[in-house]
Amino acid sequence: MKNWKPGPVRDQGNVGACVGHACWQFQVSDPIHTDAKIGPFDIWGEARKIDEFDDRLTEGTSVGAGLNVLKREGIIKNYYWASSVDEVIEYLLKLGPLVLGTRWSNSMFTPDSNGFIKPVGRDGGGHAYFVYGANMKEKYVRIINSWSTSWGIKGDCLMKFEYVNELLKTGGVAAAVVE
Repeated sequence: MKNWKPGPVRDQGNVGACVGHACWQFQVSDPIHTDAKIGPFDIWGEARKIDEFDDRLTEGTSVGAGLNVLKREGIIKNYYWASSVDEVIEYLLKLGPLVLGTRWSNSMFTPDSNGFIKPVGRDGGGHAYFVYGANMKEKYVRIINSWSTSWGIKGDCLMKFEYVNELLKTGGVAAAVVE
């Protein structure tokens, strides 16, 4: 099992600022782990100014726009897109955490008693989250979310590799950063 040390769990509240919160984790988590230069709501706000979406239609933003804010601020040098669960796992094991932006089904809002989420059932919209660990024996990733420590396992949840793969194949993105 490989877990990078994440930053603290934050709470985005009722605002669609998940990209800002997920990208903010890069600043305060291993291996970068610096004092945050820009807050999660600021990342979200700046990303909304440069993303590809019509702000009248969505409160959210894109993972790419959030990472471009971090790049502009000098927090990261660059980023690349992982296209498969195998690339996600390889990066997690060797280099560091990633941000995933995927659809989020209604069932994923409430982890099961073991902390697992599954993308089944009705679509609940899109969501961005920070993936910082992998258990190779039991084949799951560890996620820190942005809905406070009262959600899931003190703000975390787990997802099987097969579901990560499914989410990536159905329009999800996974972004890894270069320091």
